[in-house]
Amino acid sequence: MKQGEVISFTKRENFQRSHATSSTDTSFATKSTTTTMPSGDGVIAMSNHGADASDYVSSQIMLLFFGTDAANETFDFRVYGWEKVTDGTNTDVWIPAKILAGSCILGTLTGQSSTPVLNTDYLCDTISSVEGTSLRSVYSPADNTCAHLVCDSLGFNLWEIVFDSTGSASACALFRRF
Repeated sequence: MKQGEVISFTKRENFQRSHATSSTDTSFATKSTTTTMPSGDGVIAMSNHGADASDYVSSQIMLLFFGTDAANETFDFRVYGWEKVTDGTNTDVWIPAKILAGSCILGTLTGQSSTPVLNTDYLCDTISSVEGTSLRSVYSPADNTCAHLVCDSLGFNLWEIVFDSTGSASACALFRRF
């Protein structure tokens, strides 16, 4: 490195499952405001300092989708951003905003036994019908290799990924913030 050169680094992390147990939901629940911070399966803190941190959040997130129980099965996903609104006087409220929605087709690529993505889990090779923020990039090869989606975090404290797995037995995602 020469004196005066600027080198940019991106802090990254390993992929994690969005849900401890893959979702078998067959419809999307209506999202409403809440005075309780959202938590549980599918809720991702975008800050490395915890879900309620108000300082810095990761600028982007990468999602890989997978499901069961056979290649060419389909499921739909939605991604919500949750933001806490506070004025210091009244009770805080968390407001959901739909960020993304789309559909996935499972390819033939599977995970491995005794890993977070099992040998009965098929990775998505096609992501389609993506609607929402234009601050995203979709790689959808449709050739039995892994599709992925990269999106700007839009500054939300929390993200929530939900599924409608009507066309598959279950659905889940892997995520990595950076």
